[in-house]
Amino acid sequence: MPFSLLFACITSSEKDSSHEEDINPLNWNVNQAGPYRTGYTSVEETYTDFAGEERTITVNIWYPTDDEEGDIGVYVGYLEDENVLLNARISDSVHEDGYPLFIFSHGSFGYGGNSPFLMHHLTSHGFVVLAPDHKGNSVLDYGEDQVPMIKIWRVQDNQASISALNQMEWSEQVNTENIVLSGHSFGSWDNWLLGGGILDSNALDTFCTSETEFSRPCTDAEREAFGKDFTDERIKGIVPMAGAKYFEWFAENGRSNLSIPVYQMSGTDDVDDPQRIFDENESTPLRWLEIQGGCHQTFALGACPNISNEDAFRITKVYNLAFAREVLFGDDSMTPLLDGDDNQEFVEVYK
Repeated sequence: MPFSLLFACITSSEKDSSHEEDINPLNWNVNQAGPYRTGYTSVEETYTDFAGEERTITVNIWYPTDDEEGDIGVYVGYLEDENVLLNARISDSVHEDGYPLFIFSHGSFGYGGNSPFLMHHLTSHGFVVLAPDHKGNSVLDYGEDQVPMIKIWRVQDNQASISALNQMEWSEQVNTENIVLSGHSFGSWDNWLLGGGILDSNALDTFCTSETEFSRPCTDAEREAFGKDFTDERIKGIVPMAGAKYFEWFAENGRSNLSIPVYQMSGTDDVDDPQRIFDENESTPLRWLEIQGGCHQTFALGACPNISNEDAFRITKVYNLAFAREVLFGDDSMTPLLDGDDNQEFVEVYK
C-alpha cells in the first residue's frame, strides 16, 4: 500500500469563487486557492546530455482541472498525494497567451513533488507546473555516489521538462517562451545557472581534478560540458529558496549581474548566506525575502521548530505565485506584497 502524504485539503470556503463570474485570473486573491482543482500526470523524457550521453528522466506535470473526482496521484512510485487527480481533464485556460508555465527543481535527494502545496496553489490559479525527478540525486538514489554530471544534469532536466510537454495533447496551449523557475536548496543551483549565472573556470578545474566534491574526477567530456553557457532565455524570473550557497563555484560577481528578476527566499534558522548574495549584488533585479523562524525545509517538507508548516507553506506558495504574476503578466498589484510593504507576519523583505 503506497504511503500517503499528509497535506491539508482545501475547503470550498478557502477557495476564490470567481471562476464562473470573473475570467480575469489577475483578480483572484493570491492568498486564497484559485477556482481549480489539481490534475496530475507524469511522463518519461529522454535527451542527450552535454557530455553526449543519453539520459531518461521522469517529469511530473500538474495542471488546472474542473474534475471533482478520480484516482489520486502517486510520486516516485509510492508517495500518494490525495489532493491531485491522476490524468484528469485539463480546464480551459483563462490566460490570453495560454497556460502560464512554472518549473520547480527539488533539493538534493528529494523528488519533483517535494513541495506539493506549491503545485496545488499554482494550478488552482490556472498554471501548468513542471518538476523533474532529478535521477541520480532523487530520493530513490539516496546514498549513491554523486558523479560530476549531476550538476549539469539538473540544469538540463529542467529544460527537458519543457520538451516533455509535447507528449500532452494540449501542449500547444502552454506558453513555453515565458517561464518562472523556482528551486529548493540544490534546486537553486539550476535556477542561478539557467537565469544567467557564470561559473568560475579555475574553480571548475580544481573540482574536476579532485575527488572532494564528486565520487570521481571529471572526464574530458564532463569538464567541457561545465564550460557551456547554461542561460535559457525562456526563463524570465527565478526564485532560489534556501539556495544562497555554492559561492566557490561561481565567478566573482557571477550572480550579481543577471538580467532577469530574482526573488531570493531564505529562513533565519538556515545555514546558507543570503546576506552575502544581497551584499555582493550589482545590477541583478534582486529582492530577498527572509522568513523569521524558517529552517532549510521551510520550502519543502516543513517541520521547522520555530514556525508552523501552515505559516511556512503559506508564505512559500503565496510569494511564488505573486512573483510569477508580476514577472509573467506585469501585474504591479503584486509589487507591494513582494516588496514587503504590507507587513506580512514572519516576513522581512530587503531590496
